[in-house]
Formats: sequence, C-alpha cells, structure tokens
Amino acid sequence: MKNRGSFRWHFVLFVVLSLVAIAQLSWWVIFQVREGARISDNQRLIWNQQMELVLRRLDSPEGQNPAQFREWLNNTFPDLALSDDGRSLTITEQAENRLDGLARKRVRMFVSEGAFFSLLVLSGVWFLYWTLRRKVEMENQTAGIISAASTGIKNPISALGEDILALSGTNLSESGRDELLSRMKSNIGAISETCDRMSMLRLLSASRRKTPLSLNNLSEAAGALFAEIDGTLKTSGFKLESSVEPGLSSVTNLERWLAAVRGLMQIAMRITGEKIIKADFSRIENKAVLRISRRGVFESSGDHEFDSAYMLFAPEFNMIKETGEMTGAEISLARTDDGRGLIFTAVVPLLEDLSGAK
Repeated sequence: MKNRGSFRWHFVLFVVLSLVAIAQLSWWVIFQVREGARISDNQRLIWNQQMELVLRRLDSPEGQNPAQFREWLNNTFPDLALSDDGRSLTITEQAENRLDGLARKRVRMFVSEGAFFSLLVLSGVWFLYWTLRRKVEMENQTAGIISAASTGIKNPISALGEDILALSGTNLSESGRDELLSRMKSNIGAISETCDRMSMLRLLSASRRKTPLSLNNLSEAAGALFAEIDGTLKTSGFKLESSVEPGLSSVTNLERWLAAVRGLMQIAMRITGEKIIKADFSRIENKAVLRISRRGVFESSGDHEFDSAYMLFAPEFNMIKETGEMTGAEISLARTDDGRGLIFTAVVPLLEDLSGAK
C-alpha cells in the first residue's frame, strides 16, 4: 500500500508538471508568433509620428523651398520620402524591406528559442514518465520475485516441519523412516531449486545498461549446464534428453545467456506433462539454435489450455526474453508439432555470421 501511495503521488506530480509545461509552451507559442506583428506595429507608429512632424514643418515657411526641404527630410528622417507633388509623404521601399527583414529575424530567433525550450520541457516530461514507468516495472518484478519465492518455499518448509516432527517419533518403522527421509530430501531440493530460481531472476532483473560481450564457446557452456541440470532432475524423477553440437561460438554475455537458458529449463520443469525434457543445441544457417521442449502438456490443441499455461510463467518468460535480447539472443515460444507440448527456442548468431564470413 505504501508503494501504491508513493506511485500515486508521483503520478499526480507528473500530471501537474505536464500541465504546467503544456500551458507554458502554449503561452510561449501564442506570444512569440505575434512578435513580428508587434515589431511592425511599433515601427509604423513611429513612422506615423514622424510624418506628423514632417507635415507640420511642410506647412510652415521652412517647407516652401522643396529642394531644401527634401535635403532636410533625407538627413532627419531617411525612412520617409516626399511625393512628386511635394504635399504627401510615403515610406521608402528600403525601409519597408528592412522592417520586414527585422521582423522575420526576430520571429525566427524567438521561435528557435521556443523550440529549444519546448524540447527541453518535453524531454524532461518524457524522462519523468520513463522513470515512473521503470519504477512500476521494477516494483512489479520485485513483487513477482517475492511472490514466487514465498509460494515455492512455503509448502516445502511446512512439509519439512511436519516430517521432522514425525521423524522424532519413536514408533516409526524402517520403511517409514526411509520414506520420511526421501520426502525431506525432495523438499530440500525444492527449496534449493526455488533459491536458485530467485537468484536467476535477480540476475535477469539487474541493471542492463552495461552488458559486456565477449567470444564464448557456447557448446561447452551448454553441455556443462545440461549435465548439471540432469543431475538435479534425476532426484525429481525427470529425464533430460540433451544433444549439443560442438564448436558453436558466439559473441555474447555468457553469464546472462546461461541464466536465460537456465530460466527456460526451470520453466519447462515446472510445466505439467511428460517426465521427459528434451534439449537440443545445434547449428542452423550460421546460427546457434537451442530448443527446449516438453510434451504432453495439453490434453487438446486448443488455445484455452495454452493461454492458461502461459499466464502462469508469462512475467518470468518476458524477463528472460528481454535479457536474451540484451545478449544478442532471440527467445521465442511455440507449440510442438502435435499442438500438445511447448518448445522454447533461443537463437544466437554464430561468430562467422557476426563477422560477415560465408
């Protein structure tokens, strides 16, 4: 509730700042668009006042000599010109052009300043929105990790407590004691698996601004990972059928790539279905393609079961997919050929593909 309240205040602040920025920009645009007209109006007002002075002098005895009057007019008010009949005044073409150029220049100057100011304000508004959105995403990811951890650990811990109490009893047979120990071992394995999954999710949700890349032998890394996971699966009754084509190397972040692959394997293990997980890592057209499949997940090939199953691991899968993109891998999800299973695919460009070699 505290986080929600904090987010509401941040959102209110974002809305208020956005409205202030929009109002400021609107005022700026309206004011500066009329700047050229204001300059022209002020100059023409000055010219009108000058014309009044010139006409009064023209009606005086000093204005009776046209030649002297024109010389005085050119020296005193060069923007004004005397008509041919000598009784009216006009504004020279040079003065009109100079005023028009000045007005346009001032408008361009203010519009440029307004555009730069608008860019700064809009950039600030966008950054504030991005920060709020990132904050919400991080809060949702953290909440998802905590929820998954509590769900994955609560039941095994409760079962362990009951088994310990039962094990402390004195009326247990040898077979009953062995059954309790086996169940305790299974629950401890479930807790360990949940802790590993939380560590993987923490790595995936960590900052991705700096993702160092290097050349890595993915075949060796995938083989070692599959061997490790195979040892874990045997205690749970699963069977891992894996095949790795040797010599597949790529420029990537090995730690995050392995975390993404491990995450896909853990999702595949949690899905209900056949107790067989197939993992294939091979080359297809200058790309290293990893396929992790689980059959017997759905009773039919309809969309309802697929949508229901996907909703259970969608946040974790999207996080893994985003991490894969940061390391150059394209991660996708599809159904098996019969429509009753799932295939997770991770595609990474090989070294020769990155260098442009054929």
